[in-house]
Order: sequence, then C-alpha cells, then structure tokens
Amino acid sequence: MEKGSKNALLPGLSAFVDVNNTGLSGPINPLYTACPGCGTPDPFFVGGYGNLLGQIFRRNFPNYSAGFSLSIPIRNRVAQADYVTDQLQRRQTELQLKRAENQVRLDVKNALINLQQARARYETAVNTRVLAEQTVVAEQNRFNFGEATDTTLVIQAQRDVVLDQSGEVTAMANYTHAKILFDQAIGQTLEVNHISMDEAVAGQVARPSSLPAVLPNQGARP
Repeated sequence: MEKGSKNALLPGLSAFVDVNNTGLSGPINPLYTACPGCGTPDPFFVGGYGNLLGQIFRRNFPNYSAGFSLSIPIRNRVAQADYVTDQLQRRQTELQLKRAENQVRLDVKNALINLQQARARYETAVNTRVLAEQTVVAEQNRFNFGEATDTTLVIQAQRDVVLDQSGEVTAMANYTHAKILFDQAIGQTLEVNHISMDEAVAGQVARPSSLPAVLPNQGARP
C-alpha cells in the first residue's frame, strides 16, 4: 500500500497506439443518378453489407493513430496524506512485530529459569529424601544394637521420610509442569510428545500410547 501511495505522487506517462479498419460502401444515392454529367459510380464503392465486410478484412481503408499523455501531480494533498498514513501504519506494524519478538524471547527466558529452578528443587527434594531414609536406617540400627532405648527418634525419622517423600512428589510435579511450559514457549510440544499432525488429520495413530520411560531425575539436565 505504501508503494502504491508513493506512486500517486510521481508523474505519469501513458502512450497509446490505435489501428482500425473501415469500409466505404453503400447503395447509390438517387440524387446522384439525376446529376447530368456526373459519370458512372465506381463499382468498388457500390454494394451492401457483404462488400463492406470485404473492404474491412482486406484493409482497404486502414486508419493509424498514436500519441502520449503526461500528467504531473502538483500539491496532491490526498496522495500525500495517504502516503504519510501508510508510512505510520508500516512503522506501527514493525513496532508490534518487534514487541512480539521481545515478548517471545522473554517468555522463553522465564520458562528456562523456572525449569532450571524446578529441576534444582526436585534434586534437592530427592537428596533430602535419601538422607532421611539413611537416618531411619541409622536410628533403627542404634535401637537394635542397644545404643538407644527410646523409639521416639526412630518414629520421628520415619515421619520425616514420609514428609520428604511427599515433598519429592510435589517437586517432581512442579518440575513436570515447568517442563511443559518450557516446551510450549519454544514450540516443541508436539515434537516432544511425538504427535504427528498427519496422523491427526488421517485419524490413525501408527504407534501405541506409552508413558515416558525416563524419570525427570534420570534424564539430561535442561
């Protein structure tokens, strides 16, 4: 649109060439026969519709014309206003595109940070749960070998294991959610989940459904 508006501000030059054929034929005028000394009419020009078409197709009487036209716009306010409006719209579109690119870049960066933090919290929860299980074993051994006579420490250690296991499950759920958001941010949800648009259109799935075989703490770090 901007280019078209700008062209309206430029001079315009147009040229034309015209070629046509005519016919000169018809019946004899009655007044001509009454004219003394006018002579005999030329039979080439005497005839009806068929003779006229013959003259046209034989190009007995061709006409040629050619010319050009030059227009120079002077202070075309409407075209100037349209051109300025198109320029502003183009710049607004460029700013909107740049804003969208920055927003996508920010979303990807935030999703990556959240994923890394969720991964770190999950690994911490796993280590905490492992340490709590080791504490239970240690307290149970102390009680079995008589180093401790009170079962309170054993029960407390077992309670801590249950709490740490619950915290590990929560951390794993948060990590999985962060991974889903990260895949959405970078546009790889379909690829990660092995979803084929061709299969969706065809209504047939070539592979059986299955859960991921690798747990989040066993895979590669993002």
